[in-house]
Amino acid sequence: MDWLTALATSIVQAAGTDAYAETRHLLGRALGRLRSPTNLQNRLEATRSRLRSDSDQQASETGQWVQVLHELLATDPSAEAGLRALKAQLESRASGQTLQIGIAGRDQYNIGGNAYINQPPS
Repeated sequence: MDWLTALATSIVQAAGTDAYAETRHLLGRALGRLRSPTNLQNRLEATRSRLRSDSDQQASETGQWVQVLHELLATDPSAEAGLRALKAQLESRASGQTLQIGIAGRDQYNIGGNAYINQPPS
C-alpha cells in the first residue's frame, strides 16, 4: 500500500468518527497554501455524510480519496510535503502519540513522543 492510499484510509476513517473536526482542520492547514483547500474540506464533509448514512461505503470512499490525492499531486507536486505531514499527524492521532510537524521551505521536521497524564512512564 503506497503512502497516498494510507493517507486516504486515514482520512476516511477519521471522517466517520469524532475526529472529523480535527481532521478537517488539519486538512485545511496542511493544504492551506493551495488556491482552494476548501474543496477538499467540502469533499471531506461529503464523505462524512455518506459514511453516516451507510458505513459500508468506506472502501468506496477510500478509493475516491486515493484518486483525488493522486490528481492533486499531478496538478501540484509541491503539495506532497503537506500531504505527508497530514499523514503523519493523522497516524499519530490514531496511535495516541503526540507529534508536531513543521515545514520550512523544502525541509520538514517531525517531533514526536508519547504523552503521559498523571502517570510517569514505567
